[in-house]
Amino acid sequence: MFIKGVKSVSDEKVCIYNDLQNFRSNLHKICGRNDVSYAKFQKFLVGDRKLIRAHYYDAPLFNTPRFQEHYRGQQMLHSAINSIDDTRVILGRRVWRDKKCGKCGKYYRTTIEKGVDIRLAVDMIRGAIEDLYDIAILISGDADYAPVVETIHHVALKKVIEHACFSVGQADELKNICDRRIKLEPSTFNDMWMNP
Repeated sequence: MFIKGVKSVSDEKVCIYNDLQNFRSNLHKICGRNDVSYAKFQKFLVGDRKLIRAHYYDAPLFNTPRFQEHYRGQQMLHSAINSIDDTRVILGRRVWRDKKCGKCGKYYRTTIEKGVDIRLAVDMIRGAIEDLYDIAILISGDADYAPVVETIHHVALKKVIEHACFSVGQADELKNICDRRIKLEPSTFNDMWMNP
């Protein structure tokens, strides 16, 4: 079932779990930008229900000449998110990896996140067990979260998992196991951009 923003008044407790790199990558693919107001985005997702906490999971970039501009931007983003009431950024780590280019076959050095997905998964399951929320809103397209939702359904039968998803970058396994979906489209963000 798709829902578009929640308008009803409710005492339901809501927690948001946002895989930040996944969200920003898909937001950029769909909208061509990612300078969204997270306070407004959270309000759209939660509606008149009670937000307990919003969690944003990310891995800090290395503060090296190669990444310096992006590093500063990421630090500013994390500070802005942490300044929102009942909201926090939870950091994993980043490691170097050699990858092979699919087009030319040459190897190149890049970084990947470590510990981000597992931390989100543990926090989401713990929140269900500790009755922190009635509804968890998961913002990610990663199929690895499907077993997390399945586990929550098994250990906490009354918990509802809403999946906020774009039309791209979303695994069917995840979409199919969540209880509800909040469809994210370019028009969703019309009034949420920081620099209109």
